Amino acid sequence: LTWSTSNTGAWFPQAVYSHDGVAAAQNGAVNEGQASVLQTSVGGPGRISFWWRRVNQGSPYLTSLSFLVNGVTQTNVGIPGVWQQVTYYCPTGSQAFKWAYTNINGDGTFHGGWLDQVSFVAGPTPASIASAPPDRTLPAGQNTTFAVSVYGTPPLTYQWQFGGSNIAGATKSSYSLVN
Repeated sequence: LTWSTSNTGAWFPQAVYSHDGVAAAQNGAVNEGQASVLQTSVGGPGRISFWWRRVNQGSPYLTSLSFLVNGVTQTNVGIPGVWQQVTYYCPTGSQAFKWAYTNINGDGTFHGGWLDQVSFVAGPTPASIASAPPDRTLPAGQNTTFAVSVYGTPPLTYQWQFGGSNIAGATKSSYSLVN
């Protein structure tokens, strides 16, 4: 991958904090309202995986570490202070990946975000079920909803079945039965 970083708060390699014990990229210092950006581009379809974390800090000092694809935020670091893995499946075409560490309400001290073990595998990934809905037995008259979590190269489609036959109109990631 070919990388570029913002002029303000440029990302840099460091070996103090890393997921794999070798090295990771860390954001540079930015003032309140500024962002430190690291980015790369690829041709899809494909799958990008990475590990990231941001420092655990409390209110009122707020920072955010976001992953964007083609300018649209896909996810933010969930639990501060913990390495988390993200996998994103991208469709065909040019894809611009961006990691943005934003200082929302700075306190004048340096807080960090890290990115490690970035890998991109080109080519489509077949659709697969990540989490299937459990079987259910309910009394007559109760409502229930089934939901499925899937992964693979977009676009993905859904079709719910009963007894091996398609249920008409049941083409979303969840299916509800009423009464």
